[in-house]
Amino acid sequence: MEFTKQFSNFPNSFEIIKNEFYSYDPNLVFEESLSFYYLSEDLLQIHLESKNITLDLGWYGDLSNNKGCFKISIIGNEDWQNPLEIIKSKSQTEISEKLKKIIEKYNKSS
Repeated sequence: MEFTKQFSNFPNSFEIIKNEFYSYDPNLVFEESLSFYYLSEDLLQIHLESKNITLDLGWYGDLSNNKGCFKISIIGNEDWQNPLEIIKSKSQTEISEKLKKIIEKYNKSS
């Protein structure tokens, strides 16, 4: 089974720091080896310089038993200790949709 990289077309206003976010959804097709390959706390990070906002996406939990979730942290002014917002979901599809909306929101206001 092949999984595709998500979000290859970001608005030009965003700097891509890391993009290792794939369509693999452990809630639909869980295999421990796939989880270890496709999931980590560092899946996607993009930065919007004009707002000094960083969007950080990762998967947090136990990869061996599939107990965890995707998490988007919205970081303002490099203050990683106090995120502006945190959005969580167990679903890869749902977190992708939420990420699209966040990107659109910040891109429109830049």
